[in-house]
Amino acid sequence: KADFVHTGHWSAKSIAETKKYGDSHVVATAEPEWGEVASFGYVPPVSQWSPRGQAAYLHICGNETIGGVEYHQWPDMAGLGLNKVPLVVDMSSHILSRPMDFSGIALAYGGAQKNIGPSGLTFVILKRSLIEEHAPQAMAICPS
Repeated sequence: KADFVHTGHWSAKSIAETKKYGDSHVVATAEPEWGEVASFGYVPPVSQWSPRGQAAYLHICGNETIGGVEYHQWPDMAGLGLNKVPLVVDMSSHILSRPMDFSGIALAYGGAQKNIGPSGLTFVILKRSLIEEHAPQAMAICPS
């Protein structure tokens, strides 16, 4: 089970990819209503999120470059009642662009081609506690 905040093109890609492998749930969306001319343009207020406490993780795209939507601070997982749910952040477009607080992030990942390396290079930053907690478990599949 994976929870997502849908803020634009890149989070939509993550949601679609996850649906191939398991249960994905959109906890909040900034998607325009059908027929609206407006595009994605904001992060839904945390007060409007409906996360599942039993999700394996909550995924956000830290910076939706196409719509110009960026998180200025990470969601407070404890404030959402999600102390045990890891926060996963796609940081493809803004890693190393400015100082960032990683204390609330369990896993950060991205393609390095935008800021730190050549095309095809990726990065993953894991909180040590996440590795230690899940090391004995083996993944049955490796998503594409």
